Amino acid sequence: APGEDRLPVFFYFHGGGFCIGSRTWPNCQNYCFRLASDLRALVVAPDYRLAPEHRLPAAIHDAVASLEWLRSQAAADPWLAESADLARVFISGDSAGGNIAHHLALRFGSHAGRAALAPLRLRGFVLLMPFFGGTQPTRSEAECPDDAFLNRELNDRYWRLSIPAGATLDHPLVNPFGPESPDLEAAEVDPMLVVVGGRDLLRDRAAEYAARLRGWGKPVELAEFEGQQHGFFTVAPWSEPSGQLMGTIKRFMEDNSAARRRYRGLVRNSPETHRRYRGFAGSSQRVIRGLLGVHRELVEGDRELVGNAPGVRQKMTETCQEFSITAYTIAGLDSIVVARASVVAKEEVTHYNMEVEEQLDVLHRQLEWERGRRAIEAQVTKLSLELVLAHQQDMEVEQRPERHQGLPKTRWYTIIRRPSG
Repeated sequence: APGEDRLPVFFYFHGGGFCIGSRTWPNCQNYCFRLASDLRALVVAPDYRLAPEHRLPAAIHDAVASLEWLRSQAAADPWLAESADLARVFISGDSAGGNIAHHLALRFGSHAGRAALAPLRLRGFVLLMPFFGGTQPTRSEAECPDDAFLNRELNDRYWRLSIPAGATLDHPLVNPFGPESPDLEAAEVDPMLVVVGGRDLLRDRAAEYAARLRGWGKPVELAEFEGQQHGFFTVAPWSEPSGQLMGTIKRFMEDNSAARRRYRGLVRNSPETHRRYRGFAGSSQRVIRGLLGVHRELVEGDRELVGNAPGVRQKMTETCQEFSITAYTIAGLDSIVVARASVVAKEEVTHYNMEVEEQLDVLHRQLEWERGRRAIEAQVTKLSLELVLAHQQDMEVEQRPERHQGLPKTRWYTIIRRPSG
């Protein structure tokens, strides 16, 4: 169907207490990359004017302008018309961006607000740890440690720099339940997903926001991530909790786009569906007659096959004979190949034996030479030992000649030297 391959549009407004931040920051870019990858959506991440140079409601006005820009591009940009499903637009923001998403939900939740954005159709809002405040501190604000990513001192400084001059933290742009804030019980809002972190300073305000709206029958659900601090999904966009958040957002989008679209299509097409059903019922007899005709053709086809059976058998017999002849031919070729291989193998073995005998003869001559060399070395060693012994005896005669008195010196010396002579 037309438009089935087009992607939903997912707006993302960055955080930063309305004072800092940009879609060009690496952490915001990485988060948007994961949004586009996991949600299979066309992600739009507008920047907005920041305080203190531009106090609230400047950021809210810029967010409204970004939606109106997308509406103006619906017909002007052919690529956008082909790629984006403008009937499935979701608004999301974290921290200050979550506050912006809240105000957009109030502005465009009514019938008049929806008509002002046509052909855009907002399907849902994702408020990620929305940046709300109030003059009375909550428990999570009072107990927030000083070393938290967003601590109370930093939180108060952002509000001091961003709220309208002379306003308090109960201003409608800050506190959704302030004395001058719109009556949310009577407001029309599209489905909302409110995400909170168990260790976030803003946890209690966001949880109260979701609980009160849900108590008034609004389509709001709360997703709490235990142990997570403020902005965990932009600080570590590829962490396991961030992956779980992606799954939660994707499920929220599917619940509030595909099912509703199918339901509206069924309701819109119900008269046509009834007409088609009556047409099918009226043509049932024709279908049955057609099936009977097919059955008769199958029976006639079976008879034709039975009549042709003898010819098929003859063809099979001829094929078997050809196969037998081919088998005999292959057997004969195998015999020739085996005989030839035997002759070649014998020649190779004879040649190899000759080479082995030559090598053995060389080794034998080397062995004989080695034996002779070792015999000569043994004889030389023996003679060397005898020479050493004779020399020791000469030294002994020189030192104690009285043991050899009565013998001519030349004689006993000759006798002693004889073994080496």
